[in-house]
Amino acid sequence: MGKDKKEKIATKEQTEYLKCALTAKEVAVAANDLAKLLDDIHALEDQLVSIKADFKAKLEKCEADIRVSQRLVRDKYEYRNVECDVEYNYLTLMVKITRKDTAEIVEERKMSLAEKQMTMDFDNEKS
Repeated sequence: MGKDKKEKIATKEQTEYLKCALTAKEVAVAANDLAKLLDDIHALEDQLVSIKADFKAKLEKCEADIRVSQRLVRDKYEYRNVECDVEYNYLTLMVKITRKDTAEIVEERKMSLAEKQMTMDFDNEKS
């Protein structure tokens, strides 16, 4: 009869996922890992903010360049520094501004009070 009972009990090995208490050393290692991961996430968040700011600045520059190009296409002109001759005629009290590149008269106007007071350097001329 003893043999029959033994044949009715079977034993095998298998792995189960069970709760296990951590040792003090394992807790310390986990704490160090956690601290490093928290440092890493803060560094990554800082990098993300920096990258976003970088791309925002690039986007804003691109949008500004688009507005400038759009204005040029729409208006078909732009303002530039152009070399000009300014002629002060003290006999007619007129000022004439002429572009050097196209010889176009840009402006003809009456002299301002300050311009009328300008010296004409007649005293410095040699006779």
